[in-house]
Amino acid sequence: MLWPNILEAVKNRRRFTWILLSQNAQVTGFDGTTLQIGFVNAGARDNFLSSGSEDVLRQALGEQFGVQWKIEAVVDPSGGGGAAPAPSG
Repeated sequence: MLWPNILEAVKNRRRFTWILLSQNAQVTGFDGTTLQIGFVNAGARDNFLSSGSEDVLRQALGEQFGVQWKIEAVVDPSGGGGAAPAPSG
């Protein structure tokens, strides 16, 4: 998978975006034109979207790999590598 290479390209552009992606996100889908990034929670996804990080990722993909993929930021329903579920009852 290209994800480690994508993260490295992002790291060279903007460290904040790299930290956000490397610690809170993973690739959850790709259909040939759209890269779906799953975040561990809505807060991480919202930070990604509101901080200009989507543009940083898109620029890194274009410059490093010569691709113009759409980026879809979602909350990963599987929870990714997030925390254990809260105890019930």
